Amino acid sequence: KSYQALGQKSLQENVLEIDRQLSEIETSYQFLWLVSPANIRQIKETFFESNYEQVLNYHYRLLPFDPDVLKRKLYNLKMEDIDDPALSHIFREKREELDLQISMLTDRGSKEFFYNSMMLYGDIDSHLQKEAENLLREVDEVEQVEFDSIMKADDF
Repeated sequence: KSYQALGQKSLQENVLEIDRQLSEIETSYQFLWLVSPANIRQIKETFFESNYEQVLNYHYRLLPFDPDVLKRKLYNLKMEDIDDPALSHIFREKREELDLQISMLTDRGSKEFFYNSMMLYGDIDSHLQKEAENLLREVDEVEQVEFDSIMKADDF
């Protein structure tokens, strides 16, 4: 009913600063790279060669940051000073996401990793799980592709 219900027309200076700091924290690590085992090729080869019976221990890269220091920096952000409720909510959600990611990285190779991932990404949708099981059942695993039958870029 009022244009004021849309919120402020300009951002507070502290909003831009908090946004910058959140971005800085997020870019201080590469989540997917750090959560992936460094020895994934050996794990895969051993698993397939042993007829799906042997799984090697996972070895992860060292974290390029101290998780406690990064979380302290994350929770020292003065989000309570943000007047706009929508922005405050978005920033708090982002802080929670980064907190869970940092916890997951700290807990790699443990049961807590799984529980933190469930908190971050949620449970598996039953439809998606059925679809994945169907793919595993129905789609044959191709061991090698005949690359001679594939047209090369120069030929194309």
